[in-house]
Parts: sequence; C-alpha cells; structure tokens
Amino acid sequence: MAVQQIMRMQPAAEAERIQHEDLAAKWALWAGVGYLVLFGVIGLIASVKFMVPDLFYGFNWLSWPRIRPVHVQGMIFGWALPVFMSMFYYMVPRLTGTKLWSERLGQAATITWSIGVALMIF
Repeated sequence: MAVQQIMRMQPAAEAERIQHEDLAAKWALWAGVGYLVLFGVIGLIASVKFMVPDLFYGFNWLSWPRIRPVHVQGMIFGWALPVFMSMFYYMVPRLTGTKLWSERLGQAATITWSIGVALMIF
C-alpha cells in the first residue's frame, strides 16, 4: 500500500531560478582591486625606503611616518573591506534564495565607501 502511494506521488514543480545581476558585487570588487593596486604601490615605496631612507628626501608627504599608516589603513579599509562587501553582496542572496534588496543601494554604498577611503589618504 505504501509503495502504491509513493508511485502515485507527483514530483514537486521545479522552483523558479532567480537571476542575479551582481552589479553591487562587481562594483565593490573592482573598487577593492583598484585600491589593492594603489596601496600596494604605496607599500612598495615604503619597503624601498627601508633600503634607501633618503630616497624622497625633499618630499615630506613621502616620509616613512606618513607612508606606513596610509599603506596599512588603505589595505584594510580600501582593499579588504570592499572585497568582503562584494563577497557578501554575492553570497547572501544565493544562500537565502532571494534577490538583493537594492543593487543601486549597494552601488551607492560602494561609491560612498570609496570616496571616504580616498579622503582618508589625502
């Protein structure tokens, strides 16, 4: 009897697949990659200053006490956090089975964050 009931059961209808735009994730990822290159070059300058301390002697803004915090904070706030934001913009909608509430809000958050990081270093 149980076998017959199982045989009569119909398979469940397939769930509708959600198409994700991922614009917010892409914007945050590219912002992070851009800052990775920028602050990586600043870190390279800081490491060269260990070997040649008088390299940029006439430029006060390229002195060691100013370059090191820019590099460290830039890597944390300019690279790591936008990459984590893009990871969450990508993963959370897929794990919850919904769309991101607002792609434009994610883009606006990325732009605001990038402007804040740029103001921080200058």
